[in-house]
Amino acid sequence: MLLHQRPEFGVPRSRSGVGNMILWLLLILAAPIAGCSRTPTPIIDPAKMPWTDPKVQMEGLTNRDVRIRGISAFNLGNIGAKAVDALPTLEKLAKNDPNPKVRGNAQEAVNKIRSASGKAEK
Repeated sequence: MLLHQRPEFGVPRSRSGVGNMILWLLLILAAPIAGCSRTPTPIIDPAKMPWTDPKVQMEGLTNRDVRIRGISAFNLGNIGAKAVDALPTLEKLAKNDPNPKVRGNAQEAVNKIRSASGKAEK
């Protein structure tokens, strides 16, 4: 009985209210079908990524930012034998960098590159 007097407390009994709800529901459900489609994700060749390019990573070794130097040294170690050209710079970084994390990453990279390429320590 209370619902008949105060319709805001219950489900609206008028057909226009229910009709509007159904219309909104149909619009919401039809939107993805009507052309809101996603484009397929492009296929990316991992060999062409900048973190696998030794030249790009060697540029990062001379950066002012400690984080970039450390990540570049880490990435060069993971690249392995293809990063042999970076050995002199990494050795210098392992001895002279002011940040201990960068020194550690550079030394690990030197060890990884040497073991992957078969080059012995000087």
